[in-house]
Amino acid sequence: ERKSLEPKLRELEAKKEELMEAVSKAKGEAEKFALKVKEIDKRLSEVEKLYHEKSEALNDLRLKIQRDELELKQQLQRLHELDFDKPMDVSAEQVASAESSLKMMRKELAEIGAVNQLAYTQYEDQISRYKELSVRLNELEMERLSIIEFMEEIEKRKKKAFMDAFNQINESLSYYFGKLTGGGKAYMKLENPDDPFSGGVDMIVQFPNKPEILVSGASGGERSVASVAFLFAIQKLTPASFYLLDEVDAHLDSFHVAKLSELLVEESSKSQFLVITLKPEMASRAQKIYGVYERNGVSNIVSATIK
Repeated sequence: ERKSLEPKLRELEAKKEELMEAVSKAKGEAEKFALKVKEIDKRLSEVEKLYHEKSEALNDLRLKIQRDELELKQQLQRLHELDFDKPMDVSAEQVASAESSLKMMRKELAEIGAVNQLAYTQYEDQISRYKELSVRLNELEMERLSIIEFMEEIEKRKKKAFMDAFNQINESLSYYFGKLTGGGKAYMKLENPDDPFSGGVDMIVQFPNKPEILVSGASGGERSVASVAFLFAIQKLTPASFYLLDEVDAHLDSFHVAKLSELLVEESSKSQFLVITLKPEMASRAQKIYGVYERNGVSNIVSATIK
């Protein structure tokens, strides 16, 4: 049996040697691959380092380009403020001359010495104050114009109110004067119709069968008639419920006293009149008469109703 196994053992030994040789060969190949991988990793690290360096350089170039573009934009804006639409075409000699002039100016500026560093701030404050005052001045001017417009409107209303009252009184004056004189005429005239408040008022009267005259040139009795007519014209503009007339007929003749009594009777339907008079023409038209007399130093009153 041992002899029968020996060929098998030899065969296994041969296979073992083949396998060991294959393993040894595989180890050698693995070492070669490991060396190659290590070399590739080294080259990859170098490439990555170079990539980072180039990336940083690229970022620096991009930042520099952005700064240059911003500076170019600012310079173009400054040129625009100086009324230049685009950079000037100048030669190197002109640039050198400008730099020389600039250097000289800087030297002169340095020789001037220290300046008031707050001057610009103070100037800005003054400009700001000036703008505020300008705005306030405009507001005051608008307010002034508004006040003037308001005053003109008040003047218009005042003139209209005056002229309305003047015309009404004038119309009433003509009516009452005609009543008192039996057909006479009277009217008022402004000395300055365009500006009634800068002048006075004249009254023109015309008694029956007489020419027109100023009331100041009429007789005392005629002026009394005109005055009574004027008083009635005023009371018609602002009527009251009660009137007290103290010897309003004192300077009137019997004709005008009778006309006045008729007018009072006519007006008594609208207001109550208490008249103090010594004229029988007036007393005869009264609805009720009160008489006052003195006896033994005491005033006594009697009354009578006239139907």
